[in-house]
Amino acid sequence: MASTFSTLVDELSCSVCRDIFRDPVVLSCSHSFCKECLKRWWTQAQTRPCPLCKRRSSKPEPPRNLTLNNLVEAFRREGGQRDSVPSDDLCTLHGEKLKLFCLDHQEMACIICRDSAKHTDHKFRPIDEASHSHREELQKLLEPQKKTLEVFTEAKRKCDQIAAHIEVQTECTERQIQKEFKKLHQFLQDEETSRIKALRQEKHLKGQKMKKVIEELSRQIKTLSDTVNETEKHLRAGDILFLKNYKAIAGKSAQPSQCPPAPDLPKEALMNVAKHLGNLAFEVWQKLGETVSYSPVILDPNTAAPDLILSEDLTSVRAGERQQLPQNPERLRAGVLGSLSRLPGSGTYCVDVEPDIDEETPGVPERRMLLTTVERGSSSRGHDQKTSTLSSN
Repeated sequence: MASTFSTLVDELSCSVCRDIFRDPVVLSCSHSFCKECLKRWWTQAQTRPCPLCKRRSSKPEPPRNLTLNNLVEAFRREGGQRDSVPSDDLCTLHGEKLKLFCLDHQEMACIICRDSAKHTDHKFRPIDEASHSHREELQKLLEPQKKTLEVFTEAKRKCDQIAAHIEVQTECTERQIQKEFKKLHQFLQDEETSRIKALRQEKHLKGQKMKKVIEELSRQIKTLSDTVNETEKHLRAGDILFLKNYKAIAGKSAQPSQCPPAPDLPKEALMNVAKHLGNLAFEVWQKLGETVSYSPVILDPNTAAPDLILSEDLTSVRAGERQQLPQNPERLRAGVLGSLSRLPGSGTYCVDVEPDIDEETPGVPERRMLLTTVERGSSSRGHDQKTSTLSSN
């Protein structure tokens, strides 16, 4: 009976999809296929061949196989699909329920398969036993993959955290650079304003001095011009009038020895250009150096422990609440690394730590932590609850 059922299923199955016919159509060669299966088959071929005999079909739309379709419907109505037993549980060759597992071929089998020549001298196990052992084996293979997945997931999480921190670092560093350059720009602006003001003050003082000299010269020129004009006028008068006024005119005209000498030009009357322009850039740079501080060691924020807070200029550190920072390879569990700021060799630096005035015992003496820095990558650790400032020894 099982063999008859298997034969019937084969006859009512499409040779393309290996399933029971659905809307079967028939070709001129008498072979039948599911309508959709044939359409997909022809889509992949340039001509319209039969999937079995390769004979070319003359009709682009093959007629429906009504007889076969009726048989399929009857088969389904009479329980051909065997609702009581899922199709996945049936042997595709014999239609029997799959109860065994062939260890040699690593495939499921029914009782008829076990007795067939294909499985001669093969070892079989019940489905539940084979499933249990194979699940355990697969679970063992799965564990390393799950651990690897966890490692990769954690690595990605750290990389995502680092990528996000890069954005934060860039924004903070950019703001700090802008802040520092704003100070420099303000210093240069103030210095420019101060020097322009000094230049204009000198111009005003020397201009006032020259104005007084010019006014005095103008007054003397006017007096002398009036005297000369009046004397020349009397010289052009008639003899009687000239002689009548001679005494008065002669009294007004000074003797050559009594004429005031021509004034000398004032010394240092011109602008002191050399004072304003000489070594201008150097003097400004030198003055700028007096307003900025230099730190021999710069702390590296990428190495600071999460509970350490660094100052904006990276020259001091204090203990604080634990921060959410990337777990990059350079970061220390305790402490922070520093790098020499453009100075050769190694150096030893002391960290001054202010005493905690809130401690139970007042007057705790100031503590000093020793931080030795040779170059990037050297160890420098310290623990404290107050600000630590680096100073060279």
